[in-house]
Amino acid sequence: MPKPGAISARISLNAAKPRAQNDSNVSQVVVPPRLGRHLMNDRVAFDSKLGDLAREFAPALPSDAKLAHGADLHEAGLTSMATVKLMLAIEAAYGVAIPDAELTPENFRSIAAIAALLARLRAA
Repeated sequence: MPKPGAISARISLNAAKPRAQNDSNVSQVVVPPRLGRHLMNDRVAFDSKLGDLAREFAPALPSDAKLAHGADLHEAGLTSMATVKLMLAIEAAYGVAIPDAELTPENFRSIAAIAALLARLRAA
């Protein structure tokens, strides 16, 4: 039985055959909730969550999400100590481990840079 929020789909392994319920060429596939979301909605939620985290440590970050996405976090008040705290908050929120080598000013320059870092870490 799929977990709540998961998307369940039946996939025919032989497209020429009808998709009968008892057909041995039909398999049940469960897509985890994260993968079942529409990418645009996932990006909006991702950016919003990341923006909220960044705003905790860079208090002068613009409230407008589009402006905040590319804003310089250091100019918005992100200190070196706050960068480490932000990194720890991101690791906890997204379930990733950011290697020490990735804790660079370039990777934490903006929300866009952090999002790119997270995308690289997720792809690895």
